[in-house]
Amino acid sequence: MAAPQVSAAPSRSRPVPALPLGRLGGLTATIRRYRDGDQAAVYQVCVETANAGRGVHGRYSTDDLVPDTVAGPYLFLEPEHAYVLDNGGRAVGYVIGTASTPISWPRTSNGGCRGCGPGTSRCPARR
Repeated sequence: MAAPQVSAAPSRSRPVPALPLGRLGGLTATIRRYRDGDQAAVYQVCVETANAGRGVHGRYSTDDLVPDTVAGPYLFLEPEHAYVLDNGGRAVGYVIGTASTPISWPRTSNGGCRGCGPGTSRCPARR
């Protein structure tokens, strides 16, 4: 049976179907588009898998340092290129891309980016 076809750069107006992956070691999972409510779970996965899979929990002054650097900019500025592995309750994995490398951060006068809005203290572009 042929694998479902999914466009690498789907249109914002055309929904991308969730892809059921079946059973993965006891985990029933689906790949779906990232949603704003997934940020905490994506950050947690990033912290747990950084440092070649050894994790970085407690290694820096804040656990958000690594995800703010490697995942946050893409989630804030190009969420249409982010997908998560959903176990039916939450995101347990992710894949993030960009339409253009290097990603450009359009900065506002306050040093933040247009994606995060003015005065956003957690804006990745401010770091």
